[in-house]
Amino acid sequence: AGIKIQSDVRLQFLTDQDILMVMENIKLKSLRGEKELRETDPEQGSPGKQESQQDSSGAASREESEDIPDQEMEELRRQLQRPIRVRYVQGRVERIEAEKDDPQWSVNIKRSP
Repeated sequence: AGIKIQSDVRLQFLTDQDILMVMENIKLKSLRGEKELRETDPEQGSPGKQESQQDSSGAASREESEDIPDQEMEELRRQLQRPIRVRYVQGRVERIEAEKDDPQWSVNIKRSP
């Protein structure tokens, strides 16, 4: 179980190094499914069943998703729409700044790739 987040991201360059990032058009879906180990074909060394997607742990998950009603997730969406400021120097992110009252879970989602 979990939530799938899909959005557009707007980047506004304040200076050559300072960028304001805002998530827009946020769509939230609830995920329900079970993880299972992916079967492999020992002779081929490749997956035998490909009905599910593999995650970084090597487990596959079969998931169904459904839209979450706006009224139920409005607070989550509101927090995700808050901007963060990124300091980008010579191809590297040096610092990420969020508003003091932006919840840590929201900042973590925004800083993920």
